[in-house]
Amino acid sequence: AHPTGYALYTLVGHAFVRLAHALGASWPFAANAFSGLGGAVAIGLLHALAAWLLRRIGVTARSAALLAGLPAIAFGMNPIWTMETTLAEVNSWHVAWAMGIALFAANTLVEPSRDDTGAPPARTAALGGLLLGVGLTHHLTSVWFSLPFGLAVLHSLQQRRALTPRTLAAGLGAFALALSSVGYLFW
Repeated sequence: AHPTGYALYTLVGHAFVRLAHALGASWPFAANAFSGLGGAVAIGLLHALAAWLLRRIGVTARSAALLAGLPAIAFGMNPIWTMETTLAEVNSWHVAWAMGIALFAANTLVEPSRDDTGAPPARTAALGGLLLGVGLTHHLTSVWFSLPFGLAVLHSLQQRRALTPRTLAAGLGAFALALSSVGYLFW
């Protein structure tokens, strides 16, 4: 791994590869399988996001699930994507993160959940902070998605007068937890 070191990818990938190798996979196959798993997660999240968007415009849940298969299949069958998901690289997990944060952002900004105080629950803020931190520890280019998402969520909270110290503490705490994987580089 080169700078930034891809700390989280390296830590989780190491555990995955060791487990796969213990189950009989060769080292190169196990490392490539980790990228394949990232590709599968990315496609699954792309399908979930497409289905969510279709349901938002009134498509029934069953039809949305079927129609959402089209972009997932088209993306999954792309030869460039196939190559990215069969080589030991960070890219498939980066796309998985981007799909996950897009789905989270859509749910958070369009259909914000609330507790009895009117503020988003701390667990929602914590999950958002964790996702933002995971993106930054995985690949620095995530900042181009994280920054607008984070600002939009903060603006949305402020507009709803739901930007509470509890919510901020939960989000920042989870963000710091994810960033703590960078400590691996110093070790």
